[in-house]
Amino acid sequence: MSVYRGTQKGFPASMFGSHKALGLDQDVCVDRYARYGPYGIDENNAADIPGFRRPGRVLWANVNWGYLQSQCYERNAKRYRPDRPNQHYGQHVLSLYPPTLGEHMNIPSKPVGLSYKTRSAVVLRASETMRWTPSHIQYLRSLIMELSLHTGSEYQVFFMIDVHDKSIDLKNDEDAVRGLKQRIVPSEFCNMTVLFSERLLAEWYPNMNEHRAIYQHLQATQVFAQMYPEFDYYWQLEFDNRVIGHTYHFLEQAISFARNQPRKYLWERNAYFYTPGVHGTYEEFSNMVANSMNGKHSVWGPVKHEGIKPAGPKPLPGSQPENDNFRWGVGEEADLITFLPIFDPSNTSWTFPNMTWNVSETIPRRTSVITQWRLSKNLLAEMHNAQRRRGKAFASEMSAPSWALLHGFKAVPPVLTASTVAEAKTGVRSMPSDNYNPVQFPWYEPELTEVEPEARELLENEIKLLPYPVYPEILGRLKSGQKLLDIGCALGQEIRQLVLDGVASENLYAADLRRDFYEVGYHLFKDRETLKSEFIEADIFDANSALVQKLTSKVDIVNAGYFFHLFDWDRQVAAVKHVVRLVRMQPGSLLVGRQAGRKDPIDPDDKKNAPQQYRHDIETWKRLWRQVEKETGTKWEVEAWMEPWEGADLVFAKYHPSVETCKLRFVSRRL
Repeated sequence: MSVYRGTQKGFPASMFGSHKALGLDQDVCVDRYARYGPYGIDENNAADIPGFRRPGRVLWANVNWGYLQSQCYERNAKRYRPDRPNQHYGQHVLSLYPPTLGEHMNIPSKPVGLSYKTRSAVVLRASETMRWTPSHIQYLRSLIMELSLHTGSEYQVFFMIDVHDKSIDLKNDEDAVRGLKQRIVPSEFCNMTVLFSERLLAEWYPNMNEHRAIYQHLQATQVFAQMYPEFDYYWQLEFDNRVIGHTYHFLEQAISFARNQPRKYLWERNAYFYTPGVHGTYEEFSNMVANSMNGKHSVWGPVKHEGIKPAGPKPLPGSQPENDNFRWGVGEEADLITFLPIFDPSNTSWTFPNMTWNVSETIPRRTSVITQWRLSKNLLAEMHNAQRRRGKAFASEMSAPSWALLHGFKAVPPVLTASTVAEAKTGVRSMPSDNYNPVQFPWYEPELTEVEPEARELLENEIKLLPYPVYPEILGRLKSGQKLLDIGCALGQEIRQLVLDGVASENLYAADLRRDFYEVGYHLFKDRETLKSEFIEADIFDANSALVQKLTSKVDIVNAGYFFHLFDWDRQVAAVKHVVRLVRMQPGSLLVGRQAGRKDPIDPDDKKNAPQQYRHDIETWKRLWRQVEKETGTKWEVEAWMEPWEGADLVFAKYHPSVETCKLRFVSRRL
């Protein structure tokens, strides 16, 4: 990849972390063509781009990344330890029968005889419901090239998918598995994709009663390490965090930083956000932490606890932190590398500080938010053994940090950089680039003022229209001049998705109870002058609102995202009836949407236990529409389906305690 020398005018210094401490060049920047030009970005556009020379066209459908990675390994096999099992990357599923190999592989800190390179697996996690975008595909291609093919197979990239469809027998029905992969994964990545399910994890860990990803995100990675024991380290990554620079260089610098960290006061340093504006240089920061530990107890080797036999290195007999000159641990590979600080969750507001299985309530623990980590083979083996043999476990983000603490494994969070830009008048951060893409960067969060809590939650939502099978139909109809209303539009993400996909913004309307959310959308996406969609502030239950006066029988398609579930049954009926009056009185008018649902809804006739926010399954949702049909004299074809919704139970616990929340999607077509 190529870069530009310098950064954009006004680009901020790092608030947290340090390029210098990581050995990264902070005085360069890159645009989308320099970064993803070789991987297909904008490849159908023949126009000249200043400073960018278009590469030759690639027939991506003929590319087999799994095969290319295996060939790369075979050509470079002499660089790596010979006592590894044969490659078996044609395997589709995390099997119940791992290769015969010892669960530990002790890596000497100083090579004896021939020096071999270590190998790392990079495992990208996703759900089977993931909707691929060109951005996903280009990013994954770049990872394979930069980490695997350009390095002679020091890394190997895998794509691991959580399958929720319980009708597919992952263990025994190879044809169904192959068909599923072909259906949900672009063909170029099929041969590097591995599937798993909660049912499979339950068979691996019969002494555990929890296998959902939100609580046990590392179980699949633990099994993966058993199935692919030829690697020394395993990176678990996800698509929603991306390296803008060269990935190999970035990861290697993070590894080097971790390798050079001394163990003295390591766990204490781990708990900080290193802030250069407060702490000075990284050396000054380290000295500050050391001075703060005078006369205090420090973690020194494994933290002893009954029932835990430490597997990591121990300090020399009689040695103590105060007698060590910051030498122990320098040059030692880290067993755990995280991207955020590692801290003691006790007495904090972190979500799961006491979520453990079959361990003492007083057991020492640590956590690091977001499980995008590098884990050593040995650390994963200890985590695997504890769960498989004894059912001992910690909640996802506590798992690896806590086991590293108890076993004496080295754990380090490299000091990654984070920056913000403040706008004095609005309090909203702006992107340093004018080419901000709301689809590629949906995780960006502005600093909000009055609407902060709600808008932060809204910004975590994915673009919602894409998963609908009728999305191509919607695009075609809107491009032909039909009109769409996004009701409960919040920031207007879906309006912008449609515009990005070629719909004229004049054909789109947005409505919500509050204008301030939509105003934040303007600040976030920087498109006040170019987005011509009309926003209407209105209450859906107001029969004389501007929405009713302007759009009654005027729109062809209505999108209602996370809207109807806000009300009880009777008000949902009323809301749907109001929306029905907005669409044209002709066959084919559409109402699409999604909302929180549940598999065991309360009987709508049970008024005593009626919730203030009614959650449907497919049958009660269709029953509601039958009532709407009767009361409006209209006819509708209603399709609906349920999807898992990880983490939703925590969000909706206030209204539906002890209820497993699902995502209910629907398409209603006027007959």
